[in-house]
Amino acid sequence: MNRFLVTIAAALIALAAPTTAAQAAPVPDGLVAKEVSFTGGGGLTLHGTVLSPGQSAAGRPGLVLVHGAGTGTPRTKLMTEATEFARRGLSVLVYDKRSEGYSLFERSYSTLADDALGAVKALRAQPGVDPAKVGVWGLSEGGWVAPLAAGRSSDVAFVVLVGANAHQPLRQQAWAVSAGLKKAGVSGPLADRTVPTMYRAIADGGLFPEPWFDPLPTLGRVRQPVLAVWGTHDLLTPPAETPPLMAGAGARRQRARDHAHVRRRRPRRPPEP
Repeated sequence: MNRFLVTIAAALIALAAPTTAAQAAPVPDGLVAKEVSFTGGGGLTLHGTVLSPGQSAAGRPGLVLVHGAGTGTPRTKLMTEATEFARRGLSVLVYDKRSEGYSLFERSYSTLADDALGAVKALRAQPGVDPAKVGVWGLSEGGWVAPLAAGRSSDVAFVVLVGANAHQPLRQQAWAVSAGLKKAGVSGPLADRTVPTMYRAIADGGLFPEPWFDPLPTLGRVRQPVLAVWGTHDLLTPPAETPPLMAGAGARRQRARDHAHVRRRRPRRPPEP
């Protein structure tokens, strides 16, 4: 089994192309760019770009973009999304993802959430941005990170999730590989049983970071408005299973708030004579 795990690890490392932080992309026409630095989790300094409309009034809403999985993913990876949001009147902060403390075998969603909150703080301080209207947008892995950030701070005004997953990372990864095999025409035990068993072995060997992270309690702590978007033919996130699970977490949160409100309003009984 140890030899099997080492072989799998070597294959994963070979497939993981190293990524380095890139310089900021050219400024799109009609927009204004400002380079910013801010403090992320553990005191790490991160760098990003704030894109804003060239002609816009004060009081703009703001949006921080949170990357999907990948080590040191450059801000240019999300520059297309940042450009489109900025052209619609928002100020958008997109930043180079950390490589320190994040790798194929090591990561902390908690630390990534602190990175996102550092970006929120930086964007709230930008001229023309309404600090009460700054939200976070999370893609894929960012769909686990963004709710963590929102649950920790009222500075986050809203949350947008794209391709987010309601399952634990280990189950999500096994589902994605199985779905890809089935799309390629592979069926039977290889897709249904071998892949989940292989990934459990990888996790048990300590080669799969954050395998048991449960996103549902995190979603239950989010008090801000949440917009979540999925694609019908998504091969990374179960598009049929995930929305009801996330909606259920939100409904449980609302019921808990309603019960707490009723308890606060219930009059006390007068003391017995």
